[in-house]
Amino acid sequence: MFAYAGLIPQQYQSGQPNRLGKITKRGPRLLRTALVEVAWLMLRYNDWAAVTYARISGGQKTRKKIAIVAVARKLLMRCWAMLLHNQPWNPELAQPTT
Repeated sequence: MFAYAGLIPQQYQSGQPNRLGKITKRGPRLLRTALVEVAWLMLRYNDWAAVTYARISGGQKTRKKIAIVAVARKLLMRCWAMLLHNQPWNPELAQPTT
């Protein structure tokens, strides 16, 4: 599912070294765009997203885009789990861990 959305890192592996690069950008561009836009909006209204974004970005301006794509991927993982188990969004499970 995540590979379909193109939100997984490219993998460069030759023997022992394993390097992960930028996202693959395979799949529908509209889906990736929508997930990233929703992730930006979640920063305002959802504590889980804000804490996750802050943890990944580490307060560095250069990691803003990396962090927002990571939040979008985590959002996609949660949506997939909700669809798989036929469950609604549970805000108590999405509380930030401190």
